[in-house]
Amino acid sequence: MPARRPWRHLLAAASALLLVVGASCSGDDEAEPDPEPPVVAEPVVGGTLRVALPAAALPLDPALAAPTDAGAALVAELLHARLTSTTPGAVEPEPALAEAWEVSDDATTFTFRLRAEARFSDGSPVTAADVVASLTRVAALGPASLASARLDAVAGYGAFAVDGTADALAGLSAPDDTTVVVELDRPDVDLPALLAAPAFAIRPAATVAADAPALGPPAADGPAPVTSGPYRWESGDAEGAVLVRADGVDPEAARPERVELARTESVDAAVERWAGGEVDLVPLPAAGAGQTVPPGVGTVQFDALGALWWLGLNLDAPALADERVRQAVSLALDRPALVEVLEGTSGLDGLVAPQVPGGDVVCGDPCTRDVPAAEVLLAEASPDAPVALTLDVYDDPTVVAVAEAMAAQLAEAGVEVAVESRPFDAYRDGVLAADRQLFWFGWVGLAPTAGAYLEPTFRTDAPDNVVGLRDADVDAALAAAAATLDPEERAGLWGDAHALVLDRTVAVPIAQARAATAVAAPVQGYRLRLDATPVLADLWLAPDDPEP
Repeated sequence: MPARRPWRHLLAAASALLLVVGASCSGDDEAEPDPEPPVVAEPVVGGTLRVALPAAALPLDPALAAPTDAGAALVAELLHARLTSTTPGAVEPEPALAEAWEVSDDATTFTFRLRAEARFSDGSPVTAADVVASLTRVAALGPASLASARLDAVAGYGAFAVDGTADALAGLSAPDDTTVVVELDRPDVDLPALLAAPAFAIRPAATVAADAPALGPPAADGPAPVTSGPYRWESGDAEGAVLVRADGVDPEAARPERVELARTESVDAAVERWAGGEVDLVPLPAAGAGQTVPPGVGTVQFDALGALWWLGLNLDAPALADERVRQAVSLALDRPALVEVLEGTSGLDGLVAPQVPGGDVVCGDPCTRDVPAAEVLLAEASPDAPVALTLDVYDDPTVVAVAEAMAAQLAEAGVEVAVESRPFDAYRDGVLAADRQLFWFGWVGLAPTAGAYLEPTFRTDAPDNVVGLRDADVDAALAAAAATLDPEERAGLWGDAHALVLDRTVAVPIAQARAATAVAAPVQGYRLRLDATPVLADLWLAPDDPEP
């Protein structure tokens, strides 16, 4: 396996965010509502959910999908189960393929018990060996994969996924057919929440061997993909598929009887089919979604995603070593104005998605624009010469526009900023190096926990700590939260750690990504988790002629 390259995990997140920002188009975010669907007193079971997916290929392999791709997340939720599940607003993960799990007192050993009735779509049982193989396959993707990087606490990850000196991931084992044990090198009580992410889908061991190809549509007359989710593949090819509710699945957990997936070459083609009544759902780029959808045809729904954008400030850069300069940068920025440039996003007041426990801490006055206060700090820090900084970004037009807006705002406070825009590959391989100063910083929290944002990016020895923060107090706060079993106490500790990081002024929160979906009138209860997967238990289809 390839040797580790610094900061590749962070850049996997940045690459995923290209799907959110890079697909931007101009226009309003609102769409004219369709007439209200027929009122039905209770959710009903049955019907066919029709989905158009603007994609280069039908996304069937969740381990390889970008974590901000709502279309891929939808397919993953339909076809692939994970050990655990999450519900928006809940403080703890819930059982899925695992009916229960135990956590050691030091939060380093997790024992998952599989449901005895768990089955793949071909009727074969889901075994512990399948789970170990599936998670090992994700780890084997190595540092370029954000999902793989989040398994770095599993014992033996470095030897297996980074150095290539081990043939197996030592921390994964299957003592028997229904028991999976995960051992960690450091405490991380949020592991069960992480394993609910679509990338950690469970597939048969035979299909996820190291030399097995990526999961794709079957060849002509070939066998259907073997999957573990609430729906199974009935028919289809690279252009579309028909899925039916899998045997043994509770209809209340997956109310539509069938799901039809149709790949389209473009967003416009998908919206045209939706406007013509041919499909019920279309994942859209959030920017300009209201303009993309014809007025009066239906509704565009926006859901928060776990992808965030920050401005990073490198503590190892001499020009930013003085805290007053960093504080001045934060005070000089007009963050609401920057969000307007980042169409389709929402404002962000912390370094954690506000929807997760511990995410309610906000930056407050230090992140509220105050140019005179910034000027005072800069005069104190550099009385003899103006402060000059570089701002590194990749060459996406929207990101460059945001960077130029930042530079103009900072100039008003007396900071000279040179924007350096590079092709993404060059940004990935060279920008996040020792000489970086200010830089565009995108992060995707794969789990709905504060730790998914704070621990990988601000712990002293974390590979994705690109801001150069080395702070014993922050490390102690992060470690305490990661080892605390009680969820209420843990949320408070994550909040404490979050406040400490904000106080260091090493990253300025800018925006949170949103997913947009064109939703037809019959679709009820559609909502997304932060990982872009829909909550299937809430989704149902109103009949054309409901009974009175």
